[in-house]
Amino acid sequence: MDHAEFFKLILEGTLHGAYLLHGVEEYTKNKAREKLIELLPADFRAMNLNEFSVFDPEAIILSCSTYPFFSERRIVIVNALPQGDSVNRMLDYIKSMPDTTLLIFMQRGALDRSPAKKTKPEKKDKAKGTDLIAELEKEDRVVLFDTLPESDLIKWILRECASRNIGITRALAGEIIKRTGMSLSTISNETTKLIEFAGENGSITLASIEACVAPSAEFRVFDMMDSFIQGRAADGFSAFHSIISDKNAAIGMVTYLTRQFKLMYHARVLIDNKVPKFQAIKSLPGHEFAAKKAYEAAKGFSQKQLLSAIKDFSSITTIQFSGGGRAEELLEAYLIKHMVKED
Repeated sequence: MDHAEFFKLILEGTLHGAYLLHGVEEYTKNKAREKLIELLPADFRAMNLNEFSVFDPEAIILSCSTYPFFSERRIVIVNALPQGDSVNRMLDYIKSMPDTTLLIFMQRGALDRSPAKKTKPEKKDKAKGTDLIAELEKEDRVVLFDTLPESDLIKWILRECASRNIGITRALAGEIIKRTGMSLSTISNETTKLIEFAGENGSITLASIEACVAPSAEFRVFDMMDSFIQGRAADGFSAFHSIISDKNAAIGMVTYLTRQFKLMYHARVLIDNKVPKFQAIKSLPGHEFAAKKAYEAAKGFSQKQLLSAIKDFSSITTIQFSGGGRAEELLEAYLIKHMVKED
């Protein structure tokens, strides 16, 4: 189930039983939590709501089994998944849980769906919540809060500004996303800052965005790449050294550059296959801004060149961890190799 369907069920008031909420979009997940709590009568909310930060099966079961006080339901929120013997204990209880209780498991971030490394056979009851997740998935009770599409984020900014009588264009909403990245938590914070900067019945402008919204690391990397692609190597290296001066920025840059070169490679394949520009950009993964940048940048490279760049940049972390060189030095060397055009 996705978050939109879950919000619809909250609005309809038809939720019952147990659900697991997970995904990278923490802002939307927390909004769902707020909406769930609002289902309880305000005067008796404290008596019908329990929240656990650690998994204590007996305390959770006791709370779930308590009849609601002047309310149609109780809500129990658990910010952890069961482990060990608690898995089967919880599975058994959920099957007979009162209809008056809504049990919500909150997982920070997305569930790890990578295959587990098998060492020696384990008893079934030693799994870390795996069986519980599988059971909830069968009943369509696992809710994914994934990164929202750029179009939805733009709509969110426009609605937020309209609710405060603040003017903003769709293009400027897109500019905010370019600078902040796709996290709605960050977008919310920066939009609030811009609204306050605009003042009562004011408007958000490009100048106010440039003054108030600090560019994300990814946005700064895009600017650096633009300088190299446009043949301004000196500006590119100036931007590089500025970004690298931030603590722990090198590994982040490795991630951004590797991802962007992969996007550029996919774009180059589409260009070589004569796919129309609009269709090619739309088919590239990630947000539209990065896709557009990748498409334009890919025009200056061949598939072979891009595959070579991907191989080099994706190897940096391994080389550093094995003692073969520092990420900062490797990044600079590979930028010279792949981004500096010879006269």
